[in-house]
Amino acid sequence: MIEVLEDIYFGGPSQDYKGHPGYPKWRSQFELGYNIDNLSVNWVTDAIASTGMVSAPVINADGSILNESTGNRPTYITHNVTAAYDFDKFGRVTVGARNIFDKGILRDDNDNWIDNSLYIRGHYGRELFARYSIKF
Repeated sequence: MIEVLEDIYFGGPSQDYKGHPGYPKWRSQFELGYNIDNLSVNWVTDAIASTGMVSAPVINADGSILNESTGNRPTYITHNVTAAYDFDKFGRVTVGARNIFDKGILRDDNDNWIDNSLYIRGHYGRELFARYSIKF
């Protein structure tokens, strides 16, 4: 992210919230695919940069107010794998797993789970799936 500008308080000055809770400095997705004949295999790694744990207002010496981020949520990485085989006119079979290493939920300093859509894979746990599709 280049910047995340929001008002510090309603109608007040703006502040860049990059790195604060819910606003990671970066997100990344790496995909590795391999195809041979009718078989395809894909590995996808999703990474979310570490963020602050809590954002709270701080009054500076000059009277200005800024929200300061404290604490640390670690970088969050999940892996997904999919394999598919195309049986031509008989359809396609796909199997895979999301969050293959069963990355858990993030917890705060009080051991409460963090309810944030950024880390939703941890709430679902490992998901296994199979699919069959055919065109006619």
